[in-house]
Amino acid sequence: MQVQETDEKLALENIEVLTNVQDEIQAATGRPNMRSLSLSGYERNLLGRNDGGGRFENIASLVGIDTVLDSRSVVSGDIDGDGDLDLVLRNFTNPRLLYMENVYPQPGNYLRVRLEGEAGNPTGIGAQVRLEANGWIQEQAVTAGAGFMTQHPSVLHYGLGEHTGVERVVVRWPDGTESVVDSPELGRELVVRR
Repeated sequence: MQVQETDEKLALENIEVLTNVQDEIQAATGRPNMRSLSLSGYERNLLGRNDGGGRFENIASLVGIDTVLDSRSVVSGDIDGDGDLDLVLRNFTNPRLLYMENVYPQPGNYLRVRLEGEAGNPTGIGAQVRLEANGWIQEQAVTAGAGFMTQHPSVLHYGLGEHTGVERVVVRWPDGTESVVDSPELGRELVVRR
């Protein structure tokens, strides 16, 4: 019983010391006390837009996610089924989940690919899916996890922009076998069965 009281007293003293240190940091830096936030609470969210030349521009402030909500992870997916990717942010502080609908007026062409695997792996986790269009290749893998307390949808989304056709979709299943779909129709969900 004496050990518990000593441990409780020590824990309370450590909390008080930590609070005093945070107050001193606030006074020195002008940042608010972070008692209710994690240590990474002031890292602003970033969102990169590909300029087409291999470089990315941070557009987080333009789309309204340049916040200090202490976001832990982000998931992208066509949540509303309109052909473009939306975002869901998982935050440490409230709001815990933040849904951000993509309302860009001209999303371009797209193709979604959903795999139907065998009984032990019905969503095809581990499969590599390659899309080929006029010498241009996009490749993604079906994964089972994405980040802290998040998971991307198992349906893969391929943004095609101005491309009006796809030559083929090649699925390399986890066991090494391949399925090929030639000239799939764009603007829809393609289902590939094992």
